[in-house]
Amino acid sequence: MKRRDALKIFGGILGGGLLLTSSSWIADNLNASQPNKLPQLPWTYKSIDPKKAAERAYFGFYKGRCCYGAFDAIIGTLQDEVGFPFTGIPTELFVFGRSGIAETGSTCGALIGVAGAIFLLTGGVDKEKQDRAYKIIQDVFRFYEQEALPKYIPEKPKLNMQMKATVANSPICHISVSKWCAVTKFKAASKERDERCARITADCVLYALKLLEAEYKGSFKGAYPIKAKTKTCMDCHDKKDALNNTKGNMECGTCHFDGKINKTTQHPPF
Repeated sequence: MKRRDALKIFGGILGGGLLLTSSSWIADNLNASQPNKLPQLPWTYKSIDPKKAAERAYFGFYKGRCCYGAFDAIIGTLQDEVGFPFTGIPTELFVFGRSGIAETGSTCGALIGVAGAIFLLTGGVDKEKQDRAYKIIQDVFRFYEQEALPKYIPEKPKLNMQMKATVANSPICHISVSKWCAVTKFKAASKERDERCARITADCVLYALKLLEAEYKGSFKGAYPIKAKTKTCMDCHDKKDALNNTKGNMECGTCHFDGKINKTTQHPPF
């Protein structure tokens, strides 16, 4: 074989190899730039260990506070155990819900976190999917309103203390915290109050997981109905054929009434 012909063959082999290599590199990078498209909601739920999730929620509170701790305990666990599509949402996003959304003291961040997780797993844009998620979320909210919390006791607490539980009668952060502070005499900025909210974050996750398990087994039944007094308010204020001047189904008397007849409006006592 002549030297010139050998160089041609070698050059062809080398060029072909480079072409194959570059084609493979282009394909890999195209795939990396076009990640899997996230599916429509709801995403399929997989059972997770409630004990581990509660612990993750508790310690997650100390990492990114209540909303992050609650959302990460459920969705972060599914990221680890299932992967896609749950890996498509950064759980750090839910740090926004800290202390009632950006520390404004509105809806408790733990409730926002579990509500987001529940909606991912049961909800969607369609009204039927919305209703499915809302019935679960509302039961978690009323659990928070009506139960003496916290109940959760961590195995290795950040702060080892005898924890006093209180009934919030509201899903609102500043009301829940203020009631607990009034009973315990601890300050809102204290390490004791931090510990209390870390444990409540775990409580909300545990109850949310209980409801999700029931929903996926077809046995969901809300344990916390709207209180009779609240329903009485809604019969007038939240019906289209009545006053229809408000929205909501949280407890009314926590904020609006003192138990006396209003002399101006003659509104009955709550």
